[in-house]
This record gives sequence, structure tokens and C-alpha cells, in this order.
Amino acid sequence: MKKKTGMLEQIDGLSKGSVSAYTVSELTRLIRTTFDEAFEKIWVEGEVSGLRVAKSGHTYFTLKDSKSAIRGVIFRSFGERLKFQLEDGLHVVCQGRLAVYESRGEYQIVINSLEPKGVGARQLALEQLKTRLAEEGLFDISKKRPLPMFPRQIGLITSAGGAVVWDVIDVVHRRLSLVKILICHAAVQGSSAGQDIVRAIRALNREGGSDILIVARGGGAAEDLWTFNEEKVARAIYESSIPVISAVGHEVDFTVADLVADYRAPTPSAAAEAATPDRRELINRLQADSIRLSRSFRRALQGWQDRVESVNVVRLDPRIVLLRHLQRVDELETRINIFIENSMTRMSDHTRGLLRRFISCTPTRHTARLAQLLSHLMFRKKKQIRAFIETRRVEVESLAARLNSLSPLSVLERGYTIARRWPSLKILKSVTAIRSGDTVQVQFSNGSIICEVRDLQNDVSP
Repeated sequence: MKKKTGMLEQIDGLSKGSVSAYTVSELTRLIRTTFDEAFEKIWVEGEVSGLRVAKSGHTYFTLKDSKSAIRGVIFRSFGERLKFQLEDGLHVVCQGRLAVYESRGEYQIVINSLEPKGVGARQLALEQLKTRLAEEGLFDISKKRPLPMFPRQIGLITSAGGAVVWDVIDVVHRRLSLVKILICHAAVQGSSAGQDIVRAIRALNREGGSDILIVARGGGAAEDLWTFNEEKVARAIYESSIPVISAVGHEVDFTVADLVADYRAPTPSAAAEAATPDRRELINRLQADSIRLSRSFRRALQGWQDRVESVNVVRLDPRIVLLRHLQRVDELETRINIFIENSMTRMSDHTRGLLRRFISCTPTRHTARLAQLLSHLMFRKKKQIRAFIETRRVEVESLAARLNSLSPLSVLERGYTIARRWPSLKILKSVTAIRSGDTVQVQFSNGSIICEVRDLQNDVSP
């Protein structure tokens, strides 16, 4: 205190004019030296305000209460070790030394230790991390990927010497022994544990082959599980292209890794159960599905059989319709020929009867004339009959030609097709009657095909 007393005497001397005046720099330096000696280690409590981080990495702010304020500074070397993020409005208790910033003649506290008041720094850092990751969407339920039902290989990230390995192996082999387990050792506790877990997750993603990753460790104190609250572990889980199950601690433990993972299991054994289907459940499900499938097939086949039996194929097929018309033409032609032959036979019989009557009833002189007349009449009759037959033949051929021109097969042979909705076989007359994904039957002249509509085009240009 001698130095301090001497400084005060010097200042008092200035007021009496007994010594020469100090320059501003000299006075400021004198005050700084005094502060350095008197306030080398102090504790101050207050609210953070006006927080600013300079490009140099140093943090500047004002520490205030309801009546006063003091400037504070955290140099980068200490700020990088701070476990939580400093922000305006945070009530803190800090320890440091009082110093004078000579350029402006202001005093400030240079902080060497800082804790949030009422809550631990680590817990505050955890809450801040959760808030930041939630805002970035790392906890969104919509981004959680489903676990594959039948994994071929499970990547297990844990301590290779722990009991977790045997718990997972036992459960997986009991439920579905065909699943392979690839164990990737990583420290799950300690300063290097976070980096080990990140390395293991990225290595399994690069290697491929695993369908599910399980990040697991047994129970323990909150401090033992803190590795799984680290930001780098959370981001590695989120960035994994393989679905991740988090199984950390016991059921009551909850970490940031649990929030980011695609599935959170309360224990490593529960994680193994979630990752693999139960063989007995699969057998029972397959048996039930087989019974349902068999019944469904029988109902479907019976339905198709009923529909086929109810469809009049003859009425729908244009070839059958055309053949029926051609058969009708042949039938008409046969009937006309029979009619002509019968008519000629009746006429011949009638003529012979007349001739016999003429011969018996008329003189011989008229017989020759009648015979000549009869011959002439028969010639005319034959000519008429031939003309009649030719006329009917032409008519039949004309009808056949017209029928053939109207036949759907004739149109189909020119390159056209008929489209029908399948399986109702209703003729489709417009593209608006069809939708993408419908099934249609396309009829050609020599057969038909069943097609699925993939695209619709309303353009009528070729």
C-alpha cells in the first residue's frame, strides 16, 4: 500500500501546485499500474449487453446491473475454450482483473473465467446446441429414414471390449442369424471419444455394405455419456447416408445423438431388436400371408372365370361377324340355285304336258307349228332364266363386295386398328376416354395386343 499511498500523495500534490503536472498518458499509465496492483483478481456479477466479436477473435461486451455498467473483454485464447455461447441478456459470474485501456482512458475487466449464473456452463452449452440444431432441422421427424426390414449387415460402433458387443450379437443371432455384424471400434468415453465416433461413422459410410448403423454404449453417469452430446457427433449421424440407431446408456438417458438419429433405442439390446426382424414372427407372417394370398388368387380366378363366361366372344369379334355374313351369302346363293332348278323342272314338266295335249288334241298340221312355237318359247324361257340367274349373280357379288367393304377386317387390313378398354372391351372412340396407366386392347387384322397407356397426346397430326 506504500505505492498506492505515494500515488495519492502525488495526485494531492498536483492540486496544491507543489509538483509539476502529469501528461494525460502519464496519468493514465499511473492509474493502470494502480489498478493492476489493486484489482489483480476480482469476481463480478452482471448481465451481458452489447456483445461483439471482433475479426481478431476477441469478444467485447458490457457487463451491467440496474445502476451501473463496466466494459468487459474476453481475449481469443480464453474465448476458444469457453464451453457455451455467450449472448446478450445472459446473467453471468466472471473472474478477471481490472485493467485500463490507455487509448481512451477507460477501465475494463479482462475476463479469465466465466460461468452462467444459476446453471452450469456445460448444461447451458448443451441447451444452446439443441436449440441451434433444432433450428437447422436436424431433429425434424420428417427427415428420419425408415429402417430396412431385412438388413444383410449391421455396422456396430462401440467399444470393442465392452459388454454391448455381446448383447447386440446375442440378440441379433437369436432373432435372425443370417444378419452379419461388422464391429467398428470407437472410444465411447473420454476426450478422444467424439472424434473416434465421427471417424467410425464416416468409415462405415465410405466402405458401404452395412444397411444399418448402431451407435451404442452401456449406461453410466451423465459425464460418461457427454460424448454423445457433442456437435460433431450429432452432425456425423445426420450426414450419414446409412440409417442410424442411437442406443446410449439406459432408458432414462437422453442425448443429442438420440435426437438426431433415425431411431432412438433405450438400450443396445433394444437397438438390436429394432434392427432385425424376429424369425418366428416372420414365419407366422409368411404363413398368414400365404393363406391370404391363396384365397385372394382363388377369388380372383373365380371372378375372371365368371367374367369370361359372361362375355359373348362371338358377338364382339369382327371376324366372327364377317364370317357369319359370308355364310349367309352362301346360303342365299344355294337357295337361289335350288329355286331356279326347281322352276326349270316345273316349266319343263308343264311344257311336256302341254305338248302331249297338243299332240293328242290337234291335227298333225298344227303339231309342227306348235312344236316350233314350243321350241321358241323354251328358247326364250331359257334365255330369261339365264338373264335372271346372271342378274341375281351380279346382285350377290355386289352385296358381297359392299359387305366386304363394310367389314372391320377390310379396314384393319389397310393399317387401321380398333382400341378397346381392357377387360371390358368397350370401344374407345376418343383419347379423352383414356387415362395414363389404363390397360387397352389394340385389334389388328391378324390378332390383338394388350397395352398399358404411358402417355396421352391430344395432337391429331401424324
